[in-house]
Amino acid sequence: MRENYIKTLILLSKKLKGLNFAFVGSVSLYLQGIKSINPRDIDLIVYEKDLIEISNILKEFKIKDYFENDMIFKTIFKVNNIEVEILNINNNSLRGEHGLDRKINIDFENLKLPCIDLRDDLKVYEELERSSKVNLIKNFLKNN
Repeated sequence: MRENYIKTLILLSKKLKGLNFAFVGSVSLYLQGIKSINPRDIDLIVYEKDLIEISNILKEFKIKDYFENDMIFKTIFKVNNIEVEILNINNNSLRGEHGLDRKINIDFENLKLPCIDLRDDLKVYEELERSSKVNLIKNFLKNN
């Protein structure tokens, strides 16, 4: 993983300590052992009640807010030249209203980083019909 990703993960972990969030997407897959993946951004999921607080904490990095599919609210930040996308999972049919209840902590650089378990991410990628990620996760789970 490139150095600026490592720095950004450490910074996010420290700034958001004590808040309920989890890393998802390619970064989460990488952190959980799928080292062949090359993340292009960092994705986090949060509940709506925490999104405003996180937005305030990271305000110096904020680029924009927007709705996707008129239901899912996202906020985009740029940290260490990496796009960080924070997704409100309230009203998100893919993650469910208890999506953060299934997070696990991954050891990384002397920190514990919250991630959504690979099996849960697998279900999301299947729903999104992202076959390359589905195959990557299935192969990893079969061999580990």
